[in-house]
Amino acid sequence: MKILSTAMLAFALAIGGSIGAAHAEGTRPTTLSDWASGSKSKPWADGGHDTDATRVKLSNCHYTLVGTTLSGNSPKQIIQLQKRNIIGIYDSYGNKTTNCGSWSTWANPGSGDYKFQLNVYYTSTSTSSSTTICCFAANPVTIQW
Repeated sequence: MKILSTAMLAFALAIGGSIGAAHAEGTRPTTLSDWASGSKSKPWADGGHDTDATRVKLSNCHYTLVGTTLSGNSPKQIIQLQKRNIIGIYDSYGNKTTNCGSWSTWANPGSGDYKFQLNVYYTSTSTSSSTTICCFAANPVTIQW
């Protein structure tokens, strides 16, 4: 009887250990290249099957100044989460200012179709929301919902 109880306890611990951790409903790895301020990601669908936050992380962020040889790292960005409304237009779900390589996180926005927009990216000395600085790139980019 003691052997059976020990085996049952080991089985219960194994099952409980594999079920215990929460995981995001979805993850999409992607890259950005030749983006300007206002560029938008491809949409994704959140089924609302969990209560996890929606997160976006841009890594290895880089910019190029059009018509010159100037380029460099983009240390900080402002990105906006957008949610599709009932008539098909994407409304802002809020902006996040974050450092390259860090997560931009929005509390669980519920089920729906989403995309993110690059509003502003910083060069080493200034911000750019104009078209004079073009060609923001980040690789990899991770989206979790």
